[in-house]
Amino acid sequence: MAARRLLARPGPDARTALRDALIEIRQPNVQLAAAKALAENPTPDPALVTPLFALVDPTSRKDIVDAASSALGAYKADADVLTRLLSLARDGSDLTIRLAAIKSSGTFVEKRVAQTLLDLIDPSTQPPAINQAAKEALAYMTGMQADATTNDDWRTWWNANRERPDAQFKADLVQSRAGRYDATMQQMNDLEAEVVRMLQEQVQRTTPADRAEVLLRTLRATQPAIRAAGARIVTNAAVNGEFVPPAVKEQLRSLIGDADPDVRRQTALALAVINDADAIVPLLTQLNQETDSTVMAAIAQAIAPIRDPRSVQPLLKMLADPRLETAQAASTALSDPELGKRLRTTDPTLADNAAEQLMSTLRSRTTPQDTSDLRAELVKAVGAMQSKLQGSPLAKLLRSRAEVPKVRRALLGAVGALKMPELAEGVVESMDDPDRGVRLAAVRALGQVADSFAQQNQLADRIDPAKESDAEVQEAAWTVLSELFKLAPSNQLESWEFKLQGQGPNESLAQRAARRLVVLRILRDRVRASGDVNALAGREQQIGEAAIDAGFFDESITALRSALSIAIKTKDAVREELVAEKLMRALLRARRFDEAITFYQQQIAKDKRFQVALSAEIRSEVERLFELKDLENSKRLINAALASNPGLEVTQANILRMLKDRIEDKSKEQNLIPGRNNLPMNARVD
Repeated sequence: MAARRLLARPGPDARTALRDALIEIRQPNVQLAAAKALAENPTPDPALVTPLFALVDPTSRKDIVDAASSALGAYKADADVLTRLLSLARDGSDLTIRLAAIKSSGTFVEKRVAQTLLDLIDPSTQPPAINQAAKEALAYMTGMQADATTNDDWRTWWNANRERPDAQFKADLVQSRAGRYDATMQQMNDLEAEVVRMLQEQVQRTTPADRAEVLLRTLRATQPAIRAAGARIVTNAAVNGEFVPPAVKEQLRSLIGDADPDVRRQTALALAVINDADAIVPLLTQLNQETDSTVMAAIAQAIAPIRDPRSVQPLLKMLADPRLETAQAASTALSDPELGKRLRTTDPTLADNAAEQLMSTLRSRTTPQDTSDLRAELVKAVGAMQSKLQGSPLAKLLRSRAEVPKVRRALLGAVGALKMPELAEGVVESMDDPDRGVRLAAVRALGQVADSFAQQNQLADRIDPAKESDAEVQEAAWTVLSELFKLAPSNQLESWEFKLQGQGPNESLAQRAARRLVVLRILRDRVRASGDVNALAGREQQIGEAAIDAGFFDESITALRSALSIAIKTKDAVREELVAEKLMRALLRARRFDEAITFYQQQIAKDKRFQVALSAEIRSEVERLFELKDLENSKRLINAALASNPGLEVTQANILRMLKDRIEDKSKEQNLIPGRNNLPMNARVD
């Protein structure tokens, strides 16, 4: 295990440690472990060839000879290694060494290997063990069946292929081996899926108390495939919201540096779902020494949700990885706004440098026509770093019409994150983009960069259904306008208030009134600050009326009471009468019937001139409720109004009594059960 972990670490120290392990003659088990680990190494170190051949010796144990020979089979690009292996296969005096060399030679796709192996299947010159080993090696090389192929068959195959050019010979066999590899990999994938399913079922059958122990046994298994399966099971459990025990999390942290790349990858993916902040140190440690690009990408996914500024430097190094997918995983992790915010706070210089490196990667590794996914993630990451030094480069890219919509959306997000007012003009140009996502991003970005009301007309177009078809863009534009209204001069606000009084063709009265309220509240606050009492009463009255239309009855009542109070103090009889009617309507719409009747009584006690108008408001509300078939509230309001002292105006009271009779009749109709002799619904039927 330790030897395999060394292979996952680049650098001279790891190579030195492996070489020392190979020559440790006093500890054959250490030699064996190192040789086995090297046999699985896809990038063998030329410096280890000599100590490996030293182990292919009659004095070595058979398992060490086998492991060392297998490790030498990884040196496919070294012709001298193959020459020495073939020499051992042909002329070695030790049978164990010859068999190991034959097996290793069969992994090389070379004509001279085929020629040597054909010579070794001759039973007249070679012992049976060598004959069989040579057939098996030929079978591995060619894909033919060792036991089902006779010596004559092998010679026929060789005669058909021996004159082929070396390159063609090799290409044909490589293609054959590739087909076998694909089939084998499919079998392995199916087997792995079945193992995961069986283990998952086993875990599910255990009690919650025993589940952690079962998972730990899986994660500690000697076979990498089982450990990887255990990590996948933990991932599935976390995705489904199941509790992951602390001991399991701890074991996963220890597997981040596992010798097997698939275990490391599956472990990182599990930690990404769990979002284990305590894993940040082992994750970063492994990332700094990881050589497998797919594992690096998985570690980036695990690091991303932790949002630790210490991860920025290792992630930036990943941008240079040859695989675009790895660079994209790093960019995605770096694009988290919260990570950028934390880095900007703790190390603004590194944040600026990171943004510059991201932009450099964007220029060197992507183009507007290709690699748009990576390009978009890099742009998002630049925005997350909040480096104002990148404002001009980002604005330049935004002005380019060569960028695809995905990248344009990312650019607008990045520009908005910088909150630089001088970039507003470039953002506005994108508000007419044919892509609705770009328009939405432009509106939101403008809300971040604008520091004045200069862009009101462009935003007005985006809230106009005749010019903007997308409801989400309209709503976003209105949200931005609502904030910018606070920066607008009062005369422009008054123009907007007038503009919003009408009702558009595709919006309800309530929607329009709610928007008008946004402007009126700002105007009301400014008037209040000026100390102009009469103007304040007018604004409160406007708010009260608009709030009724918007359905914001509590706000309406508060505003109208304020306007009424001012009208009484200033002895403005006309305003007092108008506001009293609106306040009565607001109280009634809010179903605050008792409060409405009390208000009626107070106003009549003070001046009987209010009686007709307020009584009419009550009667009008009863009729509205009746039309809505809200008979219960209709009746409740009538009863409260008819019990008022002083009472309602006579004509209005008589209308209410007639309405009450109609409501009673309607209630009786609703309470009858058809087909049961017209018995009331609450009557007992035996």
